[in-house]
Amino acid sequence: QAVVEFLRKNDVDRDGLIKLSSRPVEGCLGLINVEGDIFLIVVTSTTPVGNIRPSAINAEAVSRIHEIAFYCLNSSRFDGPYDDSPATPSNFDAVDSILSRDQQSYNSSAASSQPSIYEHPCAPLKKILSSGTFYYAPYPYWDLSSRLSERLKRQQGGMDIHDMATFDPRFVWNEYIARSLLDFRDRLSSEERKEFDRCQFLILAIQGYVGVFSAALPAPPSSGSPVIGTIGLISRLGWKRAGTRFNTRGVDDEGNVANFVESETIFSTSETTFSYVQVRGSVPLFWEQQGIQTFGHRIQITRPPQATQPAFEKHFAQLLDEYGAVHVINLLGQKEGEASISYAYNEHLKTTIHATGDNADIGVTDFDFHSEVRMRGHDSLISSVPRLDGVRRSSEQFGFLTSSFDSDEPITEQRGIFRTNCLDCLDRTNFVQDIISRTTLEQFLFNINQSWVNSGSLWASHRELWAESGDSLSKIYAGTGALNTSFTRTGKRTLAGVLSDATKSVSRAYINNFQDKAKQTAIDMFLVCSPSNYTLHVGLIRRPGFPG
Repeated sequence: QAVVEFLRKNDVDRDGLIKLSSRPVEGCLGLINVEGDIFLIVVTSTTPVGNIRPSAINAEAVSRIHEIAFYCLNSSRFDGPYDDSPATPSNFDAVDSILSRDQQSYNSSAASSQPSIYEHPCAPLKKILSSGTFYYAPYPYWDLSSRLSERLKRQQGGMDIHDMATFDPRFVWNEYIARSLLDFRDRLSSEERKEFDRCQFLILAIQGYVGVFSAALPAPPSSGSPVIGTIGLISRLGWKRAGTRFNTRGVDDEGNVANFVESETIFSTSETTFSYVQVRGSVPLFWEQQGIQTFGHRIQITRPPQATQPAFEKHFAQLLDEYGAVHVINLLGQKEGEASISYAYNEHLKTTIHATGDNADIGVTDFDFHSEVRMRGHDSLISSVPRLDGVRRSSEQFGFLTSSFDSDEPITEQRGIFRTNCLDCLDRTNFVQDIISRTTLEQFLFNINQSWVNSGSLWASHRELWAESGDSLSKIYAGTGALNTSFTRTGKRTLAGVLSDATKSVSRAYINNFQDKAKQTAIDMFLVCSPSNYTLHVGLIRRPGFPG
């Protein structure tokens, strides 16, 4: 058990205290029990990403976490240089350095930092949390875990000031280890809670990707100065079925799927905001694929249809409840390796749609990505995907969110989402989601100012955001950057891009077979899936001088 006090700085008796580190502390991620010892996890290095909506009443800034430190609360044997040293290079960094021809420098640095006989019990966690894929809101005014439509609904419901205890539990990765501190906060008085939040003592972090760019857009005829547009992409990775590529596939009994990501494209000016949401996720069946067989695509479905259908229906019920309507874009091949799981997926979809009758808000489009690329090339997909009958109809039905800065109230709302998948929900999925995002944003811009549709800098930023997001999500799940991102960035398929994709494929095979199990153990440790962990209880102590 840990005892936490919230008191004024002047009330702290600093006599006899020893400073354990010279590094700054940006905030706390929570408390975790590791092998019987209680550690406080603090963020020690971050970089600003940008402001998602610069014209919003309160800044919607985002920071990226780079380094963290662990401080043991019940023992001094872990105090020392470990927590003052920079993070160990992750597998992601190693692969990136290979791809950028920096392998020699990486090897030399790795050789100079070989692990000692003694390894800190939190070393695997430190590698995960210092991977550069975690983000948080550095100011307590907004909720990074929730899409814009949900944040606007809360404002309409009377929540003018964001309460940090209100967030989307699907995407806050440290919710479990922060829960005891959140409960502690709930027991504070209202004035104490405001001060607690203002100090940014507790950080709620998402994993995935956040990027922001600004672009000068052609000025309207009534004004001589250009309009500054801000475009951002937030990809929120779900944690409820978290893991690495060949250790975590498909669905669980609660309807959670592996590699579930909500991606939100946000475009804003000083007058209006656009938001568009898509999701991706593993095929919601019980299936697996051994890593050593990755090039053979030997997929095994591990449960019969009758035993799978309840979890399958739970998954789609959750999507319908959250987003209103769902259109599935299935990019799996219809021949050979992927055909069996694609067929099973469609059969379960038919059963689900039939069970819901005329009220079914589920659409399906099968699109064999690899077959189309072989016949027509990557370029053809940019125009052919939006013209697919089901995709076109659902795009018109779903629409997108727009809001005005005058009132920050929705003008139009998004009424459904596309759920895109391939086998890993990485490369093909990212390629198609980028196309759908661009097509939808073009529709919005055409209605606002047709000249903006032809802004080269805006679309270059859009391509870069989706390429970076694809790389980040792929590094988390598969250990390397995504395939096809050279085309996403430049709009061209080059020899360098082909060679880069080949290198990534080989690197993935190595990482998946020899490194993923250790990474999976660390993920489970962080999410407190290990039986050696238990919930920490935090006691509340008030000091004289605080109201309440």
